[in-house]
Amino acid sequence: MKITLHKYTFLLALLCAQYAFGQNEAEEEYEFEQDTLILIQNAIKFDPVQILYGDFRIYYERVISNQFSFQIAAGITRRNYTAGWFDYELDNFGENIDIQTGYSISFSVRRYFEDLEEPDGLYLDLGINYRTYSKGFAVFDSTGTLTGDVFEDNRNILSASSKSGFQL
Repeated sequence: MKITLHKYTFLLALLCAQYAFGQNEAEEEYEFEQDTLILIQNAIKFDPVQILYGDFRIYYERVISNQFSFQIAAGITRRNYTAGWFDYELDNFGENIDIQTGYSISFSVRRYFEDLEEPDGLYLDLGINYRTYSKGFAVFDSTGTLTGDVFEDNRNILSASSKSGFQL
C-alpha cells in the first residue's frame, strides 16, 4: 500500500507542477539603443539593378545629420540592355557593333524618416545622374563584308530621380 501511495503522490506532484508559477515579475522591456562603439557614418554600396542600364557604379553615402545624408557615385557604362524600350535603338548584339566604355556619375540627397545617427530605415532620395554611352556601327556592303566605314552613336543622358526605399 505504501508503494501505491507514493506513485499517486508523485503523479499528483507532476500534474500540479504544470500550474505552479516560479516568478510573477513582469519582464523588463529592453529599449533599443544604437551601438556606441561603432557608429556607421559612411557606407560604400553597389546597386545590381543598374546593370540593366549598363551602369556599373560604386556609391558612397555620408551622414550629414540624424535625418539627412548625401550620396555620390561614379562608375563605367557599357551596353544598355534597356535601350530600345522607349526610343529607337539599332540591334546592339551584332558582330559589327563595337561597344565602348563610357562613364557615369550621380549625386543625391537622402532624408530618413527616423531620427537615428546611422543611415537606417525608410528614406526619400532626390538625385541627378549623368551617363555616356558610345557605340561604333561598322558598315556591311551588299556582299556582306565589312567596308571599314563606321557610324558612331554617342548618347549623353542627364536624368533626375526621386526614389523611396528602406535601408538596413
